[in-house]
Amino acid sequence: MIFVRLNHLPDAAATRLAEGGTGWDLNNYLTAHLFQATAGEEHPWLPKTENHVTAEHTKIIAAAKRRRAERQQAIAEGRIT
Repeated sequence: MIFVRLNHLPDAAATRLAEGGTGWDLNNYLTAHLFQATAGEEHPWLPKTENHVTAEHTKIIAAAKRRRAERQQAIAEGRIT
């Protein structure tokens, strides 16, 4: 219940900002992109997007791909039907 309430806070709420939010809502982004389309340059206040892929995430994805390849090989060899 608390997660739902926090998840639906306005973008400019102090709690959202403390958790790493940008404070921008949909209207702010649309206006910045309109500026970019008409001016031909990025809006100076547009928040920079961060890459949230961590080393742990990369390891998990690699392990899942490895398991999938092993399963596909087992199916091709007839060990799994």
